Amino acid sequence: MIIDKIETWACDTPISHPINLGKFIVRQRSYLAVRIHTSGGLLADCVTQSRGAPLDLIVTEVIAPRILGKDALNLAALRADLTRELTALGLDGAIGRAWSAVEICLQDLRAQAAGWPLWRLLGGCPRAVPVQLVEGYAIGGEAEDAMADRLAARVEQGFRLFKIEAGHYADAAELLRQLEQFRARVGNRPQVVLDMGWAWPEAKSKTPILHALEGMGIAWIEDPFSSDRVQDYRELRRKTNVPVGAGDETSRAENMYALLEADALDVLRLDATTMGGIEAVRALSTEALRRGVRVAYHVHPEVHEHLVFGLGIADHVEMFPTDRQFDRIHDLIVNASYDRVVNGHLSPSETPGTGFRIDLKKIASFVRRHLSSSAS
Repeated sequence: MIIDKIETWACDTPISHPINLGKFIVRQRSYLAVRIHTSGGLLADCVTQSRGAPLDLIVTEVIAPRILGKDALNLAALRADLTRELTALGLDGAIGRAWSAVEICLQDLRAQAAGWPLWRLLGGCPRAVPVQLVEGYAIGGEAEDAMADRLAARVEQGFRLFKIEAGHYADAAELLRQLEQFRARVGNRPQVVLDMGWAWPEAKSKTPILHALEGMGIAWIEDPFSSDRVQDYRELRRKTNVPVGAGDETSRAENMYALLEADALDVLRLDATTMGGIEAVRALSTEALRRGVRVAYHVHPEVHEHLVFGLGIADHVEMFPTDRQFDRIHDLIVNASYDRVVNGHLSPSETPGTGFRIDLKKIASFVRRHLSSSAS
């Protein structure tokens, strides 16, 4: 099965309210969409966040010339050849993110060729898992207690694990009030992840809030620092009984191995769309399991559900609700994982491959650039 053609689309989608992540504000969502065509008639799609980087150009001008005309099913050889040929550039950063989308497409093709969903090809068995819902973004113009009301409404829908953006709160008392209001409405059972969005300069000044959070039902605090700050994570973990997680958006798998080696994390956060695709994340997941570290995957449920169901290491799937504009990938694809959620849980699909398909009609109104490269 020969890689015959690769198409990319650079897409920008508006969001209804800017998202304040502390260090920066997200005013729109930008995506890379990739489609790989094969000589055998199979095609595979992937859509990932680009953060405004020209990942589509990297796919078509850097990666495509090196893999077009080659066997789509010989993934190990493709990866080895690409790693060698890009020695001077490396397979991380923007290039790593572009390769990740291509690798996911190639994994999709492997599973399609076998006639299995990818999670089965990875060795999984069907089960239902809880959904971690990313609902806790502040919305401009809301009353202070409105977020607690939104989260409580999701509890009524069956959700029991939530992510709340916590990096933008300059006043820790405001964050604590939000959590107290939520607890007053729903009790102690639902768990909360606090996403710090890499906003902490250091841990020492955060000691008071860490102590205050210890009785608030926090599943873990997430990404207070960038993933290369290994010593800061080690020190933070010693200062608190609240579990500590990190890894969102990281493109360097080496950073995550360093954090594991330093025993610096309770939760290893992994993203196949940024750090080398399915195979790189499978290896990290296995290493975390060996070390007794919890694994959690960073949104992109259409991709990561296959790792959850296929490996049996992570205990939930993270996703954005499609009835909010916090994220817009669901507006670019045919079927979103969220559409299959029942009572706060997700069960696997039997569609061969990843089941990921770009909706060419819906995507058209968001496309900034469409590129194509062919073998001939």
